[in-house]
Amino acid sequence: YYCGIHFRPKTNWGVSFGWCQLSCDSSIDAHEFGHSLQNCLYGPFWIFLVGLPSCIRYQIWDWQIAHGKRPASDWSTKYGNAWFEHQASEWGEKATKWLDSLDK
Repeated sequence: YYCGIHFRPKTNWGVSFGWCQLSCDSSIDAHEFGHSLQNCLYGPFWIFLVGLPSCIRYQIWDWQIAHGKRPASDWSTKYGNAWFEHQASEWGEKATKWLDSLDK
């Protein structure tokens, strides 16, 4: 990817640890890159402000969808409503577009 270490496991999720990113496909690469940028900004507070809340939120949503408590369509329409998820997507998209422009 653009920076750091990027892995492509055979899963349906993504996760970032500093500059190490794991994501299932390119559709969430920018989002995980955004979490890496958040890590740079928030430093040691990232784990409490973003990392743990994001992990817990994912697990709750995954359980709710698996048990019919929430429609699967909420992943694409509502998951980004949390500030830290929205920010990761926004920053990741902007950063990757900027980095792509440098290649031209």
